[in-house]
Amino acid sequence: MNFLSHIAVVEPVGDRLVFAGAVLPDLLRHVGTGHHKMPAEGRAPSEDVARVMQGIRYHVEADAFFHYCPWFAATLKEVQAFMREEGNPLAEHWSRWLLPHLLIEIVIDAHLADIRPDLPKLLYGSLQEFAERDCCEAIAAQYKAKPSALRDIIGILRRNRRPETYRSVPGVADALRRVLARDGREVLPVEDEHHLTAPLHWLKQRVGAPPDIIQVVREGIGL
Repeated sequence: MNFLSHIAVVEPVGDRLVFAGAVLPDLLRHVGTGHHKMPAEGRAPSEDVARVMQGIRYHVEADAFFHYCPWFAATLKEVQAFMREEGNPLAEHWSRWLLPHLLIEIVIDAHLADIRPDLPKLLYGSLQEFAERDCCEAIAAQYKAKPSALRDIIGILRRNRRPETYRSVPGVADALRRVLARDGREVLPVEDEHHLTAPLHWLKQRVGAPPDIIQVVREGIGL
Protein backbone atom coordinates (compact mmCIF):
# COMPACT_ATOMS: atom_id res chain seq x y z
CA MET A 1 0.00 0.00 0.00
CA ASN A 2 3.02 2.29 0.31
CA PHE A 3 3.40 2.50 -3.45
CA LEU A 4 5.20 5.84 -3.65
CA SER A 5 7.77 4.79 -1.06
CA HIS A 6 8.73 1.72 -3.06
CA ILE A 7 8.97 3.76 -6.28
CA ALA A 8 11.13 6.36 -4.52
CA VAL A 9 13.50 3.73 -3.12
CA VAL A 10 14.27 2.21 -6.54
CA GLU A 11 14.15 5.48 -8.48
CA PRO A 12 17.96 5.55 -9.05
CA VAL A 13 17.59 2.41 -11.22
CA GLY A 14 15.74 4.50 -13.83
CA ASP A 15 13.70 1.61 -15.29
CA ARG A 16 9.90 1.71 -15.42
CA LEU A 17 9.49 -2.06 -15.41
CA VAL A 18 11.66 -2.25 -12.30
CA PHE A 19 9.49 0.49 -10.80
CA ALA A 20 6.36 -1.54 -11.59
CA GLY A 21 7.89 -4.64 -10.02
CA ALA A 22 8.73 -2.67 -6.90
CA VAL A 23 5.03 -2.00 -6.22
CA LEU A 24 3.45 -5.19 -7.57
CA PRO A 25 3.62 -7.23 -4.32
CA ASP A 26 1.16 -4.82 -2.69
CA LEU A 27 -1.25 -5.43 -5.57
CA LEU A 28 -0.62 -9.17 -5.89
CA ARG A 29 -1.65 -9.62 -2.26
CA HIS A 30 -5.24 -8.98 -3.39
CA VAL A 31 -5.31 -11.26 -6.44
CA GLY A 32 -2.60 -13.88 -5.94
CA THR A 33 -0.51 -15.74 -3.38
CA GLY A 34 3.04 -15.52 -2.07
CA HIS A 35 3.29 -11.77 -2.69
CA HIS A 36 5.79 -11.36 0.16
CA LYS A 37 8.22 -13.93 -1.23
CA MET A 38 11.17 -13.53 -3.56
CA PRO A 39 10.51 -14.50 -7.20
CA ALA A 40 11.50 -18.05 -8.14
CA GLU A 41 15.14 -18.49 -9.03
CA GLY A 42 16.17 -19.41 -12.54
CA ARG A 43 16.29 -17.85 -15.95
CA ALA A 44 13.42 -15.45 -16.63
CA PRO A 45 11.42 -16.13 -19.81
CA SER A 46 12.22 -12.66 -21.17
CA GLU A 47 14.25 -9.55 -20.43
CA ASP A 48 11.06 -7.67 -19.51
CA VAL A 49 10.08 -10.33 -16.97
CA ALA A 50 13.60 -10.23 -15.51
CA ARG A 51 13.34 -6.45 -15.04
CA VAL A 52 9.98 -6.77 -13.29
CA MET A 53 11.28 -9.58 -11.09
CA GLN A 54 14.23 -7.41 -10.08
CA GLY A 55 11.75 -4.77 -8.94
CA ILE A 56 9.87 -7.38 -6.90
CA ARG A 57 13.16 -8.43 -5.28
CA TYR A 58 13.83 -4.80 -4.36
CA HIS A 59 10.36 -4.60 -2.78
CA VAL A 60 10.92 -7.69 -0.64
CA GLU A 61 14.39 -6.51 0.39
CA ALA A 62 13.14 -3.00 1.17
CA ASP A 63 10.32 -4.30 3.37
CA ALA A 64 12.67 -6.64 5.22
CA PHE A 65 15.11 -3.81 5.89
CA PHE A 66 12.55 -1.11 6.68
CA HIS A 67 10.44 -3.14 9.08
CA TYR A 68 13.48 -3.88 11.24
CA CYS A 69 15.35 -0.59 10.97
CA PRO A 70 15.72 1.47 14.18
CA TRP A 71 13.65 4.40 12.85
CA PHE A 72 10.62 2.24 12.07
CA ALA A 73 10.85 0.29 15.33
CA ALA A 74 11.08 3.49 17.38
CA THR A 75 8.27 5.23 15.48
CA LEU A 76 6.02 2.19 15.81
CA LYS A 77 6.47 2.09 19.59
CA GLU A 78 5.95 5.84 19.88
CA VAL A 79 2.69 5.94 17.90
CA GLN A 80 1.37 2.94 19.85
CA ALA A 81 2.22 4.73 23.12
CA PHE A 82 0.66 7.97 21.85
CA MET A 83 -2.61 6.22 21.01
CA ARG A 84 -2.74 4.46 24.40
CA GLU A 85 -1.95 7.63 26.34
CA GLU A 86 -4.66 9.66 24.64
CA GLY A 87 -7.18 6.87 25.26
CA ASN A 88 -7.75 6.32 21.56
CA PRO A 89 -10.18 3.39 21.11
CA LEU A 90 -8.09 2.23 18.13
CA ALA A 91 -5.35 1.34 20.63
CA GLU A 92 -7.60 -1.60 21.60
CA HIS A 93 -8.70 -2.44 18.05
CA TRP A 94 -8.22 -6.09 17.04
CA SER A 95 -5.59 -4.88 14.55
CA ARG A 96 -3.79 -2.71 17.13
CA TRP A 97 -0.38 -4.23 16.32
CA LEU A 98 -0.79 -3.87 12.56
CA LEU A 99 -2.72 -0.59 12.45
CA PRO A 100 0.17 1.70 13.54
CA HIS A 101 2.45 -0.14 11.10
CA LEU A 102 0.05 0.65 8.24
CA LEU A 103 -0.42 4.25 9.37
CA ILE A 104 3.34 4.88 9.26
CA GLU A 105 3.55 3.58 5.68
CA ILE A 106 0.49 5.58 4.60
CA VAL A 107 1.79 8.82 6.10
CA ILE A 108 5.18 8.42 4.42
CA ASP A 109 3.39 8.01 1.07
CA ALA A 110 1.21 11.06 1.75
CA HIS A 111 4.34 13.05 2.59
CA LEU A 112 5.99 11.93 -0.65
CA ALA A 113 2.89 12.90 -2.64
CA ASP A 114 3.17 16.41 -1.18
CA ILE A 115 6.88 16.97 -1.73
CA ARG A 116 7.22 14.93 -4.97
CA PRO A 117 4.08 15.48 -7.11
CA ASP A 118 5.88 13.72 -9.98
CA LEU A 119 5.98 10.39 -8.12
CA PRO A 120 2.28 9.48 -8.56
CA LYS A 121 2.61 10.08 -12.32
CA LEU A 122 5.70 7.86 -12.38
CA LEU A 123 3.80 5.17 -10.48
CA TYR A 124 0.77 5.18 -12.80
CA GLY A 125 2.89 5.33 -15.94
CA SER A 126 5.11 2.46 -14.83
CA LEU A 127 2.13 0.24 -13.98
CA GLN A 128 0.45 1.06 -17.28
CA GLU A 129 3.59 0.11 -19.19
CA PHE A 130 3.76 -3.18 -17.29
CA ALA A 131 0.08 -3.97 -17.91
CA GLU A 132 0.55 -3.43 -21.64
CA ARG A 133 3.52 -5.82 -21.90
CA ASP A 134 3.43 -9.59 -22.34
CA CYS A 135 5.39 -9.93 -19.10
CA CYS A 136 2.16 -9.35 -17.15
CA GLU A 137 1.06 -12.92 -17.91
CA ALA A 138 4.33 -14.45 -16.72
CA ILE A 139 4.35 -12.49 -13.46
CA ALA A 140 0.67 -13.26 -12.77
CA ALA A 141 1.29 -16.97 -13.33
CA GLN A 142 4.19 -17.02 -10.89
CA TYR A 143 1.94 -15.64 -8.16
CA LYS A 144 -1.09 -17.76 -9.13
CA ALA A 145 -3.07 -14.71 -10.20
CA LYS A 146 -5.20 -14.22 -13.29
CA PRO A 147 -3.62 -11.67 -15.65
CA SER A 148 -7.03 -10.04 -16.09
CA ALA A 149 -7.41 -9.65 -12.31
CA LEU A 150 -3.94 -8.13 -12.02
CA ARG A 151 -4.65 -5.69 -14.85
CA ASP A 152 -8.01 -4.82 -13.29
CA ILE A 153 -6.52 -3.93 -9.91
CA ILE A 154 -3.82 -1.86 -11.62
CA GLY A 155 -6.59 -0.03 -13.48
CA ILE A 156 -8.47 0.64 -10.25
CA LEU A 157 -5.37 2.09 -8.56
CA ARG A 158 -4.68 4.35 -11.55
CA ARG A 159 -8.30 5.53 -11.95
CA ASN A 160 -8.84 6.20 -8.25
CA ARG A 161 -5.35 7.68 -7.79
CA ARG A 162 -5.15 5.77 -4.53
CA PRO A 163 -1.86 7.09 -3.06
CA GLU A 164 -3.08 10.66 -3.46
CA THR A 165 -6.16 9.92 -1.31
CA TYR A 166 -3.87 9.33 1.69
CA ARG A 167 -3.91 13.08 2.32
CA SER A 168 -7.40 12.84 3.89
CA VAL A 169 -8.71 10.87 6.87
CA PRO A 170 -11.45 9.17 4.76
CA GLY A 171 -8.78 8.19 2.22
CA VAL A 172 -6.61 6.66 4.94
CA ALA A 173 -9.62 4.87 6.42
CA ASP A 174 -10.49 3.41 3.02
CA ALA A 175 -6.92 2.17 2.54
CA LEU A 176 -6.98 0.50 5.96
CA ARG A 177 -10.27 -1.22 5.17
CA ARG A 178 -8.90 -2.62 1.91
CA VAL A 179 -5.88 -4.13 3.65
CA LEU A 180 -7.49 -5.31 6.89
CA ALA A 181 -10.83 -6.55 5.62
CA ARG A 182 -9.43 -9.67 4.00
CA ASP A 183 -10.35 -11.91 6.93
CA GLY A 184 -13.98 -10.75 6.93
CA ARG A 185 -13.89 -8.96 10.28
CA GLU A 186 -15.30 -5.48 10.80
CA VAL A 187 -12.44 -3.07 10.26
CA LEU A 188 -13.25 0.58 10.79
CA PRO A 189 -16.84 1.84 10.75
CA VAL A 190 -17.32 5.26 9.18
CA GLU A 191 -18.40 6.71 12.51
CA ASP A 192 -15.01 5.78 13.99
CA GLU A 193 -12.86 7.35 11.27
CA HIS A 194 -12.29 10.48 13.38
CA HIS A 195 -10.19 8.41 15.79
CA LEU A 196 -7.49 8.40 13.09
CA THR A 197 -7.10 12.20 13.13
CA ALA A 198 -4.82 12.56 16.16
CA PRO A 199 -2.37 9.73 15.35
CA LEU A 200 -2.21 10.87 11.71
CA HIS A 201 -1.41 14.44 12.78
CA TRP A 202 1.29 13.15 15.16
CA LEU A 203 2.80 10.94 12.49
CA LYS A 204 2.80 13.69 9.86
CA GLN A 205 4.93 15.82 12.18
CA ARG A 206 7.24 12.88 12.84
CA VAL A 207 7.61 11.81 9.20
CA GLY A 208 8.22 15.38 8.04
CA ALA A 209 11.41 15.48 10.11
CA PRO A 210 14.83 13.81 9.51
CA PRO A 211 16.11 11.23 8.85
CA ASP A 212 15.39 10.75 5.17
CA ILE A 213 14.05 7.24 5.52
CA ILE A 214 13.95 6.66 1.76
CA GLN A 215 17.71 7.19 1.50
CA VAL A 216 18.25 5.00 4.57
CA VAL A 217 16.34 2.15 2.91
CA ARG A 218 18.17 2.65 -0.42
CA GLU A 219 21.49 2.28 1.32
CA GLY A 220 20.19 -0.66 3.32
CA ILE A 221 19.43 -2.65 0.17
CA GLY A 222 22.52 -1.50 -1.71
CA LEU A 223 21.09 1.10 -4.11
